Amino acid sequence: MSDQQQLWDMLDDFHVCMATTHDGGTLRSRPMVPRIDRDAGVIRFLTEGGAHKVREVEADHDINLAFAEPRKMEFVSLSGTANISHDRAQVKALWNAYADAWFDGGPEDADVAVVTVRPTQAELWNGESNKIRTIWEIAKATSGSGHPDLGENRKVKL
Repeated sequence: MSDQQQLWDMLDDFHVCMATTHDGGTLRSRPMVPRIDRDAGVIRFLTEGGAHKVREVEADHDINLAFAEPRKMEFVSLSGTANISHDRAQVKALWNAYADAWFDGGPEDADVAVVTVRPTQAELWNGESNKIRTIWEIAKATSGSGHPDLGENRKVKL
């Protein structure tokens, strides 16, 4: 399996990520519900059109998405560029019951926008989810036997 395939497989397992944008000279992160589109090679989110993140993305398209699944010891840090769309057809295509809970007015609400992230690179950690093995590796390392072997870490260019 290629690194890119493994990355997209891992992304399918995450239900929430932290999206980080530039707010002037400050970085801001907030939880978002990603919609993974492997075929298009993008990650999309629904958001309020007037949200700070929309203005931040419009001012600086660089974005980072951080995914974590601690029970499986899987983590991804994904860098890319983002853009905003107010296209109603795109909003409708992404609409689901979760969106109903967050946005009043349904998919026709003019204040709902789509953030599309096109990844440029990612770093992934695919760790050991066996707790006994993790404890053993950490204990072994603290006794002076090197660093713990908790799984794979690598960068993936997209």
